[in-house]
Amino acid sequence: MQEKHQFLIERGHLDRQIELLTRLEERDTIDNLQEYDLSEYFRALEEFKTSHKDEVITYWGSEENFDLFIQQIRKSEAQAARLAVQEFGSVEAYTEAMKYNLEHFSEIMKKWQAQIPEELKAKDPFVKLASHKGEPVSSDVVQQLVRDAISRARDTASSELFCDHASYCDLIIELYSGDYIHAVTDTKHGTGSAEYIVSAFQYYLDHFRERG
Repeated sequence: MQEKHQFLIERGHLDRQIELLTRLEERDTIDNLQEYDLSEYFRALEEFKTSHKDEVITYWGSEENFDLFIQQIRKSEAQAARLAVQEFGSVEAYTEAMKYNLEHFSEIMKKWQAQIPEELKAKDPFVKLASHKGEPVSSDVVQQLVRDAISRARDTASSELFCDHASYCDLIIELYSGDYIHAVTDTKHGTGSAEYIVSAFQYYLDHFRERG
């Protein structure tokens, strides 16, 4: 149960981050906000940042990136709380699970990373896209990587994340243009990486999306 919603605090699992951030864009109203108070969860995140600086830097790249992560959740706090209640039954149960994850963060992350085959890591189209930074986004190699990312999402992502090529590209462009994922991507792959990924997907939208 404790690991069920780990993607809320892990930095590396982009597909789950994207799915979470997509769901947080929903604008459902909540009648009783007191039931959905995440202040204790935010306190736990702030304590984690103070007491586990090395882990924060290792997995988020910097304390500033971690602050952006917290801000991203705060911006949609009501929606995040609603999802927590849906999946855990109450905000209290969710917060306790998240506290457990934070207390065992390195252990959980190492276990999660060990489960990812090396060949899958090597085939990550977003990592490969970042490695081509500086090459024209119109090149056949770069555009094939965009198609690979789209195909991977189509085959593995939920219907909430992937409904068609254009919508998925729009989502990637929006997310990589946002402060949090932009900062983490540039920290991990070098300045300009997020902007390059955005440009590559935008080129695909402008020239090739009709081909699917």
